[in-house]
Amino acid sequence: MGEQILERLFHLRKKQADVIKELIKRGYKTTAPEFSRMLNGITATKKTEIILNAAEDIIDQWEKERQGK
Repeated sequence: MGEQILERLFHLRKKQADVIKELIKRGYKTTAPEFSRMLNGITATKKTEIILNAAEDIIDQWEKERQGK
């Protein structure tokens, strides 16, 4: 899942920091190092699953917004 997220971010010209900012806005607690470990598969917990699913939702929204332009 992490590689897919990174690839999608690349195509949107977005950064991990953009996702983290949006996650925090939505009430998720994570840091840049923690998010990176999640994306790279180093951390695999229930929180990882929740955060990565939320990141997918954020990216889905950005992709829809981009298509609407």
